[in-house]
Amino acid sequence: MTTNQFEENVMSSNEVIVPRSKKALAVQKAAQGITGGLNRKFAQFTYSHVVQPEHFGDMGKIIDAMNRQHVFHKSQIRVQNSRLFKNVVHFYLNLVPSKEGFMLIKEALYKALETNLPEGDSDLPNAPQSVAHLILKGFDYYTNQYNKRPEDILTGEQVIQAMESVDQFRGLECVRNPAVVRSRGSRDMAVAFIDVWDSKTGSCTKDLVNKVYRIWGKLIKVEYTQQREFVPQCQKCWKWNHGTSQCHLNHQLCA
Repeated sequence: MTTNQFEENVMSSNEVIVPRSKKALAVQKAAQGITGGLNRKFAQFTYSHVVQPEHFGDMGKIIDAMNRQHVFHKSQIRVQNSRLFKNVVHFYLNLVPSKEGFMLIKEALYKALETNLPEGDSDLPNAPQSVAHLILKGFDYYTNQYNKRPEDILTGEQVIQAMESVDQFRGLECVRNPAVVRSRGSRDMAVAFIDVWDSKTGSCTKDLVNKVYRIWGKLIKVEYTQQREFVPQCQKCWKWNHGTSQCHLNHQLCA
């Protein structure tokens, strides 16, 4: 071993690894496209040749274009708001994104920045950004007036079919399957709790509520759900109208 090689080995063995600062680590994570991991309801992107601060002059239009892409791909993710920071653009979401969901958000953002969407009508449906909680009153609890068996109880799927038979409700997209419970003080009447996607301002449902519709031969009143009217769902048996602590089941059922 030569003298120069020996000196190089000594210098390399005496090197001190300086830990990177928090700011440097944050910049590195931002460069990767998202910070904080995929465990929060947001996604943020560092500025690049495509993502530039001056491209977000009309942020509402960008968010609407992104949500149109999510609707087109039948994704449940919605961008609810956004904010520009020094190095990144930050999007607030309604759900925690998976890795696939994050890639869809990124794709939607790039398409929104590259596409100049026209005002008014579009081939894609209006992009919902919020959830409206509705209650429908006046259904029969049993679908057969002569048989009152468990299999004759009104289901959420039947409520959706009933709503689709009314012109005013066509085009509404349900967030989840409606919950059907007995009306208070009645054994034969039911109310249905249904969550539907709405615009950020609530314009899709505001003209539908506080009215009575004839559905399947019944007069059904539609209202917004009050906070105290929400129906609990058991996390053990997955049935409605009682909480987990009140469930009499001794074992957990698979959802």
